[in-house]
Amino acid sequence: MAATDSAPLRLARKLQQRRCGEERGLCLVEGFKCLKEALRMGPPVAVFFSARAAGALAPLSLARDHAHEVAEKTLAALCSTATPEGVLAIVRRPPVAAGLPAGQPGSLHLALYEWRDPANTGAVVRCARGLGAASVLQWGEGPDFFSPKVIRASMGSVFHLPLARLPAREQPPETWACFYADASASRAPARLARDRPNLLVVGGEAHGLPEGLRSAPGALAIEMSGGLESLSAPIAAALLLDRLRGRIHPENGS
Repeated sequence: MAATDSAPLRLARKLQQRRCGEERGLCLVEGFKCLKEALRMGPPVAVFFSARAAGALAPLSLARDHAHEVAEKTLAALCSTATPEGVLAIVRRPPVAAGLPAGQPGSLHLALYEWRDPANTGAVVRCARGLGAASVLQWGEGPDFFSPKVIRASMGSVFHLPLARLPAREQPPETWACFYADASASRAPARLARDRPNLLVVGGEAHGLPEGLRSAPGALAIEMSGGLESLSAPIAAALLLDRLRGRIHPENGS
């Protein structure tokens, strides 16, 4: 019989609030693809499924005490999608570091400056994972990396890439080589530093980067054609990551 109320269900309802998830170190994961990615990090706290999705759970090899059948209506109330796939889980969220990670010389990291859209944030984390970024950093305000919308847009990549937060008032140290995405910047070839970590900073859709960063050394642009002035933030970030990765040279350019 489908459960309508239980301790795991009550916990899932509480986790719909961001603060509760951060305090408890847990998050909600919707859909089979994202759940598979999350399960690669360890067993779930609980998995809820509807009767129509029961057959698809077999390949996940869940322990009996982790799986809970619930009514479609109950599951829909827990999910943020309009048409849930029939499965939702409570999993442990990986830690989000405070401040820049300990970057290795020659590594390339991505900073999202004041990104507000969870779908864009998730999409760029997915791109960063695929393009070999060492970490993704939220600089200033931004959505919870482990909100259902970010997890879904990242296709579960948030569970496999180091993540961090940096307050807006703080600046990357001079020991890092920084590159700033700006549509009006020079198109000169960019070169990553071999002897220190590298940070690509991309502004959000609404406001981009503040003037102080747009005019900083290391500004980058993507050459456009057809009268187009800019690209969406995730696409711009992906193109610049792909442009920068692998181009590691000594600082003197030789």
